[in-house]
Amino acid sequence: MLTRWCSLVVVLLVSNSAFGKQNETDANIHYFHEGLVISPWELSLNYGKNSIDENGYASTVRNSLVLRAVEGKNGNDAIQLKWKPKDIKTEWGGIDKNILTATLTNTGGFIDLSSVKENAAIALDIMVLSPPKELVDWTIESEWNWKQRASFPLKNVLKKLPKKEWITVPIPLKCFDGGSVNFSKITSIMQLSTEGKMEIVLGDIRLSALPEGIGC
Repeated sequence: MLTRWCSLVVVLLVSNSAFGKQNETDANIHYFHEGLVISPWELSLNYGKNSIDENGYASTVRNSLVLRAVEGKNGNDAIQLKWKPKDIKTEWGGIDKNILTATLTNTGGFIDLSSVKENAAIALDIMVLSPPKELVDWTIESEWNWKQRASFPLKNVLKKLPKKEWITVPIPLKCFDGGSVNFSKITSIMQLSTEGKMEIVLGDIRLSALPEGIGC
C-alpha cells in the first residue's frame, strides 16, 4: 500500500509525471482508479491547501476533515474520509466550508461531457462507515470558476446504504443541469463536503453509462 501511495503523492505533486497506469487510463473517464489519481486530476483537501504526505495522510485544521489511505475494494487502495467539524468560522462569521471539502480537480485542462450528460453518470465505489448527520453535497465545476458549479444532494442516498459494504453509486450528470455548469469544460469532477459528522471510504471514481431507471 505504501508504494502505491508514494506513487499517488508524486502524481499529485507533479501533474506530468508518468506513474502506474495513468498513461494507459483515459483521464476523461477515470479520475481515481485502482488506488491512483489519474493525471492531470489532483486530489486535495481544502482546495489544495492541505497536502497528502508519504503515508497517504492529510487533514485540515483541527482534524475537521481527515484523509488516509486504506485497503479498498478488490485489494486496491482507497481513501477514507472522516468529517468531524470543529465549528471553525470564516472571517465573515459563517462556517468555513472549504476545510470540509475534498476535491478532484483537473490541473492541466478540462473534459467535455456535453455530449453524454443525458446518458452518463459519475460512478463511485463507496463504503459508508458512519452515515451523515447533515446535508452532503457532491459538486462539479467548470472553467475553474466557483460561479460555475452545480451540486447533487447525497445525504439521503448515503443514509440508505448498508454500513461497511461496498456499493457502486451512480450520480446522473443530468442531475447537475440545474446549476451554471458548462458541461463542455468540466474542471472539477468532485467537490465533496458536509458540515456534520460522516465517515466513508471511496474507491474508484469514474464516468459510466447511466443505468436504466436511475433518476434525480
